[in-house]
Amino acid sequence: MFAESHVQTNWWRVRHWEYPVLRQSVPVLIEFEDGMFAATAAVPGFIATILRDNRGISALIYRPVYEAPDTAASAEFAIAKIESGSLRAGAASDLAVDLRQKKHVDPVLGVISAYLYDSIGDIDNIRRMAFYYVEHHQPIPYDVALLALLRGEWREGQLWAHVPAVRRRKPRTEAERSNEWTHSATSATVGQVGGLWPWMRQGWKLLDDPADDGSTLIRTGLIELTPHLAPGRFAMFDAKGGSELARLFGLSNSSRGPNTRGRSKVRSQAKTKRA
Repeated sequence: MFAESHVQTNWWRVRHWEYPVLRQSVPVLIEFEDGMFAATAAVPGFIATILRDNRGISALIYRPVYEAPDTAASAEFAIAKIESGSLRAGAASDLAVDLRQKKHVDPVLGVISAYLYDSIGDIDNIRRMAFYYVEHHQPIPYDVALLALLRGEWREGQLWAHVPAVRRRKPRTEAERSNEWTHSATSATVGQVGGLWPWMRQGWKLLDDPADDGSTLIRTGLIELTPHLAPGRFAMFDAKGGSELARLFGLSNSSRGPNTRGRSKVRSQAKTKRA
């Protein structure tokens, strides 16, 4: 994979060496001129918009190519609710249901939904979300795989996750009753994971040492980078943390363009070593 400048100096296209478009999700580090690193993922068929300030990455929005972004307000509202700590179980569940209806338009909304379900201990619905990402031929966002306690597996340089079957249950709220997919049964499946680390900063505190069952969802050494995170909502590292993250996953500087001087540099998955 490599990144090339596209139209504007702050736009980059990530694609395969042999194809004009991205065909599989890949981890991406964006190195800014001040030495900070945005740690995110490129998703096939989507454009990602990143907003950063002195604190870090305050907003991350994905939208399908050629479609206008319209999910920013929903994400901002939901994150504010989570950060306020004022959501009760029923309200958290209903907000998650609302966000899930657009999770295939902006996978960040699915990530936020997963954190809402995690706050009320609803792992089954996080696993349902993972199932439906696979059904829609989209990668499972790393945070969703992490919160769903999925078992990871490396296949030819790509991280995949095993999604267990979930039983049908009774709906708990009116919003769930109106949306069958919130409480229906889902079968076991396997899908590619979008990214190799949590997209949101709060997910990093949930990392642990790799499981004894052979799962490779969490790479050895990943948790040690947590002190290098910037305080923003989404994953961003200082120079030392970003460089170590690149080394950990074998990411190389793969940006190219007519003149990359004075611009951000992009590191993508030139090669990923097996865990």
